[in-house]
Amino acid sequence: MRIAFLFNYALVDNRPWKQTLIGELAGNNELFVLFGKNRMQDYLKGYLRRRGEIDVSERVRNTGAASATRRTVGALRELGVPFATVSSVNNKACRDKLREFAPDYVVTALDQKLSAKTLEAAPLFLNAHYGVLPHIKGWNATEWSLLLRRELTVSLHRVAPGLDTGEIFLTRPVAVCAEDSLEGLRGKCQNVALDMYRDFFAAPEHYTAHPQGNEGGATYYAMNRQMKTLVSGLVRAGRIS
Repeated sequence: MRIAFLFNYALVDNRPWKQTLIGELAGNNELFVLFGKNRMQDYLKGYLRRRGEIDVSERVRNTGAASATRRTVGALRELGVPFATVSSVNNKACRDKLREFAPDYVVTALDQKLSAKTLEAAPLFLNAHYGVLPHIKGWNATEWSLLLRRELTVSLHRVAPGLDTGEIFLTRPVAVCAEDSLEGLRGKCQNVALDMYRDFFAAPEHYTAHPQGNEGGATYYAMNRQMKTLVSGLVRAGRIS
């Protein structure tokens, strides 16, 4: 298989699940990674947004100091996986590189929507959604799912022109414990997503032949800190199934 990956920030990306997945797929597949943001203003905007969303010390505790300092580009170099950077995943340069590589599948982990033109550059774009589909779409889906559904799932779905609207190929539950922080739950979601990608790429034709609908639901946007504090309280109180 030919599998491309679309990520955000080459200089700071250090997510262990991405490095693990790429390492496992590299032996028997042709891989290519595109980082879609290389301007300093994008890094600054991303930093300021994330600083308002997460507890950085909590993230380090959950990922470990070693993984927090290992950059994805370093892992790619060690594996011999080619990669490139563009200023936007929605510009012509990105589309040209995707068409040149001609992937069968594109794994995405982004903080922005893909344009219809970009989605035409490959047969199937995939995303792991950390929230209960089809009910909860959009930003901070983990927190909104915990608040409104009192449960948490991860779904692997097709990326469509709408926001989290593509057909669903796999859905798995995420165990929520009273001891979990919101950042810790994101780590659990990443582990579940990694397992789903493993299963999907072991038999992609099976999963694409039997998709689930993703109609309905509602789109949610950034949750403020007060609401997140309320959600954390629900988790600590054991009120999440």
